[in-house]
Amino acid sequence: IQTGDQTIPLHFRMVKTSNALSSGSLNIQMYLSCNGSEWANRNASGSILNLTVNAEVITQTCSLATPDVQVQLPEVARSDFKGGVGSTAGSTPFTLDFECGSYVDARFNVSDMADLSNTSDTLKLVSGSTASNVGVRLLHQDSPVYLAPNEVFDQGGSVFPLLNPQADTSVISLPFTAEYIQTGAPVRSGSVQSQAVVTISYN
Repeated sequence: IQTGDQTIPLHFRMVKTSNALSSGSLNIQMYLSCNGSEWANRNASGSILNLTVNAEVITQTCSLATPDVQVQLPEVARSDFKGGVGSTAGSTPFTLDFECGSYVDARFNVSDMADLSNTSDTLKLVSGSTASNVGVRLLHQDSPVYLAPNEVFDQGGSVFPLLNPQADTSVISLPFTAEYIQTGAPVRSGSVQSQAVVTISYN
């Protein structure tokens, strides 16, 4: 048995379960235990964690104009990766278009669906891809997009503003580029597929 203070980071996410949303507060109570058999703090009453959430429904929001954006990268040869690990090929431009309500002040980040803990600038290949030692990198204005761990903000991932100062709904378009990037050696030919998720937060 160890004594002393220990810090454990916890992340919570609210999930919409109904279209009938309303502002208010809620309280979530849970017990903390170690290895499923020991209380975190001696007994049940000392191991209760109370989480209080004050939620405000925001009616003016942003959403992707195309919910499922697909970017088709070109076929490339292994010889196109001329610099070894870190070299790139198949650069392909695309845009993310957001429909934002009036006076919206928001931001978004990008996470790796294949590995939500990924904080690098390279999306990993999803199951079913047959190529190896290659990934997909996103860039915005020629700068790499760093992935947000677990879709959480303020943890080192790149953040992009969504600001609509107009009284009407506006479309905000941001240019991006996707490209193959060599992650190991040698590059093995095959299919390449990566998936990213966009998370929007309101200021």
